[in-house]
Amino acid sequence: MSILIAVTGKGGVGKTTLSALLVKQLLANGKKPVLAIDADPNSCLDAALGVTVKGTVGGAREEAKAEAQKGLAAGITKQEFLRMKIEQSLVEAEGFDLISMGRPEGAGCYCYANNVLKSVIAEISSQYPYVVLDNEAGLENLSRRIVQKVDMLVLVSDASGAGLNTLSRLHALADEMGIKYDRLLLVVNRIRGGQDPFAAY
Repeated sequence: MSILIAVTGKGGVGKTTLSALLVKQLLANGKKPVLAIDADPNSCLDAALGVTVKGTVGGAREEAKAEAQKGLAAGITKQEFLRMKIEQSLVEAEGFDLISMGRPEGAGCYCYANNVLKSVIAEISSQYPYVVLDNEAGLENLSRRIVQKVDMLVLVSDASGAGLNTLSRLHALADEMGIKYDRLLLVVNRIRGGQDPFAAY
C-alpha cells in the first residue's frame, strides 16, 4: 500500500522545491522507489529533481488519439493503448520515477487529462511504497478527486499576510470538500529572522 504525500498551496511559494526535497529525503532514508507526480500543467518538477521529461499525460493522450484514428491501436482498447502511451512517458531515475501531467488537450480543458491522471495514479502508484504529488496552486486537482485519500497533505505558503490568509482558506476548503488526510503539515517559507508569521492570527 502506497503512502501518498500531496503538496499544494499558494502559487510561487516553493511547492515544487519542497516536493523535490521530499523525494530526495525519502531516498536518503532508503524509502524507495518513489513515484513523483508533477500534476501542475506548468511542469518544472523534473528540473528540480535533475531529470528531463520528454512526454506527459496530456501529450500521451494526444498521441494515442491520433494513432487510434489511424488504426494503429487495433487489438487493444483505447484505455489500454492510452495507458501504454502514458507508461512510455514515465521518466526512470535512480531510486525514483517521475510522471508529468503537462498541458491539457484543447482550449483550457483539463477534464480528460485529469481523469486519465486519476486512473494512472490508481494503477501505477500501487507499485511504489511512496508517492509525492506536486499540485498546481490551490486545490483544483484534489477537488477533482485525482486522489481519493492523502496520507499527508502539505499546505505551503510564504510569510506574507496574503499568503497566510490563502493558507487558511485552503485549509477550510479542504475540509469543505471532504478531502481526507491522515496528517496535515503547514510549511511557511521566507520567514525573516525573529518574525512570527502567526502573530496576527
